[in-house]
Amino acid sequence: MRLIGRAPADVGEDVIAEFGAAAARLGYVTIDAQANLPDDARRALWYRHVVLIHRGASTPVSVRWIRELAHASPRAHGVVAVAPQPDRARETSSPLVHLLDPLPEIARNGIGLRAIRLRQRRRRAAARRWTSAALEHARRLSDEMGAAQAFAQLTALPVGRTKTAVAALIGRGRRLLSGLDQLSARSHVVAALADLWMTEAEFEAATASLCAVDVECRLAGTAVPSWIRARQSEVACWQGRWDEADRRARESGHSGWRALAAFGRQDWETARMAAASAGEGHTDWSALLEVMSAAAAGDRSRLTGAITAARNCDGPARWRDALVLESLQMVGADEEAADWRRSVAGRGRGPAEDVLWRWVTRAAFGRPAEGSGSLDIDVRRLGVEGVRRWGVRRQTMQVWAGVLSLLQRVQEADDSSSALREGCRWAREYTGLEGVAIVSHDGTAVLACDPEELRPAASAAVCAGHKRQASGAAVREAVRYGGVRIGEVVFQGEARNEAEAHAVAMALATACAPALRARLDERQVSGAGESLAGELLGVSPVMRALRDAVARAAGSTFSVLIEGESGTGKELVARALHRLSPRRDRRWTAVNCAALTDELVEAELFGHARGAFTGAMGTRVGLLEDAHEGTLFLDEIAELSPRAQAKLLRVLQEGEIRRIGENVPRRVDVRLVTATNRPLAQVARQGGYREDLVFRLAVIRLRVPPLRDRIEDIPLLAQAFWRAAAARVATRAALTPDAVAALCRASWPGNVRELQNVIASLAVGGPTRGRIRARHVAAVLAERPTGSGVAPPLSLAAARALCDRRVIAASLARHAGQQAAAARELGVSRQGLAKLMARLHASQGP
Repeated sequence: MRLIGRAPADVGEDVIAEFGAAAARLGYVTIDAQANLPDDARRALWYRHVVLIHRGASTPVSVRWIRELAHASPRAHGVVAVAPQPDRARETSSPLVHLLDPLPEIARNGIGLRAIRLRQRRRRAAARRWTSAALEHARRLSDEMGAAQAFAQLTALPVGRTKTAVAALIGRGRRLLSGLDQLSARSHVVAALADLWMTEAEFEAATASLCAVDVECRLAGTAVPSWIRARQSEVACWQGRWDEADRRARESGHSGWRALAAFGRQDWETARMAAASAGEGHTDWSALLEVMSAAAAGDRSRLTGAITAARNCDGPARWRDALVLESLQMVGADEEAADWRRSVAGRGRGPAEDVLWRWVTRAAFGRPAEGSGSLDIDVRRLGVEGVRRWGVRRQTMQVWAGVLSLLQRVQEADDSSSALREGCRWAREYTGLEGVAIVSHDGTAVLACDPEELRPAASAAVCAGHKRQASGAAVREAVRYGGVRIGEVVFQGEARNEAEAHAVAMALATACAPALRARLDERQVSGAGESLAGELLGVSPVMRALRDAVARAAGSTFSVLIEGESGTGKELVARALHRLSPRRDRRWTAVNCAALTDELVEAELFGHARGAFTGAMGTRVGLLEDAHEGTLFLDEIAELSPRAQAKLLRVLQEGEIRRIGENVPRRVDVRLVTATNRPLAQVARQGGYREDLVFRLAVIRLRVPPLRDRIEDIPLLAQAFWRAAAARVATRAALTPDAVAALCRASWPGNVRELQNVIASLAVGGPTRGRIRARHVAAVLAERPTGSGVAPPLSLAAARALCDRRVIAASLARHAGQQAAAARELGVSRQGLAKLMARLHASQGP
């Protein structure tokens, strides 16, 4: 709960209603603080997010709302004060005193005075009994301040501070708190309870109670007591909010917590100055402040002397042992640190204090103090994020000493993928973990992993939603490039030293960020090829490599030579190059050089002027000029005549053309993509082509694989071609797996074009309903011409039987295998058709 705003006293109800509507859209319920609702209705609101509209001065009803929401509700709440701005400088009229020195308030009677004397003589068990008696005596006399101070004194005594005893004290404090009306008395009890809650790492309960007192004081126009601010500062330190801790410590005037906040964020100058400026009001902190000041100044002799006094100080017990050990490590006093660890090893510690102690001891000695469980898991479970800052500096310095080796590995790698693998290998060798992986920022892909055997497990863990367990990912560190999170370093296994592992992960993330950015760019280009070059169907490795090569080549302006057998789809590759290139919005022109005679090639490519030759009735723009700033595709480039080769070579060299019949050259900017079904380099070596032109045309060379080299693509191609053909002929038949298997077993000298024609023939000649089976495929494949292009010789009887078989099969296919309907169409009886089918071994349909 916190005060989220103030409004003047004359604010209209319409403004408040508008504010309530806005809060409702955020899931909050707006309640008037003066509304005295029944108990059931009030309790029903504890589990909602509530905004209290507090008008005027505090009343018992409004105070009850604030206290109940803070202590009984686990939700976040807010208060809007509708009143004039109070005088924040005015102190409360109640005689509030510092909680750390409550003697004047508790010594109200003989019982309290006896408790004070017993404590001064360090008879703590007896002092505890007499303080408890003083508390009960004050309650019977309705002395709220005396009871509050007695409870604060009772919680300060360390006798019997077991988990059961702490729980009993918390219960006693809650009962006492419910009967207190004075704000000053409540502040003392809340501060004492906050101490107990922080001992048990119940920071949410401590924060809620402290915020309630904060809000009550601000609504009453009084200054928030310094001991409340001090407890808020400590809670912020546990949670790693060092700036807030420093602000609260400044408001309370407590130099101790300010020094601790500066110590936690490694601001040594502020820590030294805050410790040196502590006054006489912090006598219990004096020894510990001297320790922090000496550590910040690096004065080992001064620190050794201060530790002697720190052994018996009553300062912040939850931080004392860890602060002293950390200070000794900062000045290099290893032997004194070991002595201190042994001397305080048997002290009882709460959950949060135990986690802090284990972190610092592991940083100092390479292994955690006595305890069980994963420190990282305990930190998250308890919410003590501030503990992560402790003890990291020594490991960080050791790790950065090995960064030179990491940088050398990354920089000497051949490509970005190798750089990422080398970085993962360095991190695994340094930390001794089971595996190290680098994943994409969205967690959908593992980009690098060492060892490679763990890649499937790492991929499964990433896809499962980044589950982090004790046996799972030990450390994760974001990889940033240009201020943007582009990936994540993931360590698999239990780290022997978590602070060291975090530093190694940070070093790896920093060193590999450029390589990861390059790898992601490569994947993006590849993905663009997969999505934009969709016509290049195939799941085989050769087709994936072809799509990647097309995507990379498309971004350049160099000439591309596409080689492959007839029917492999060379023109599709050329169109994909144009579609992926920056020239996609410009002209695409394609021409088959084999279809042009030697006389027409020059006129087609370069154009001509009017009257340049017989029949030139007007000026014509050539294909090269027409494709200016676009792409020109020349298919069957090996068929160009020597004269046309020479002219084309000049165009590639000079970047200009000259129309037939003109003397003025014209500049052209055209990207040339050529294709051939013969190896152009081999043709040039045999003297059938200009080698210098081959070099110009084949700046980038792409080879389209034949269908026999990618049999695994046939099912995908067959289904795609079947859907297209079936849509054109309106058939409802479907390819069966055995038909696809028959297609995969066939040889395809005509490559993809032949497969497409076979599928079209199946769609036209096969049944319009039912299924296309292997026998239909066999029938169509049997009708293909041989490799020589000449049909095998047939006798007259065999030719007549073949013709009859085709006519009968076509009729049966048209009637979905119904012999009666086919017989009527063929003009024979049903028995006659059956005899013909038996004699000719014709298909009986599906």
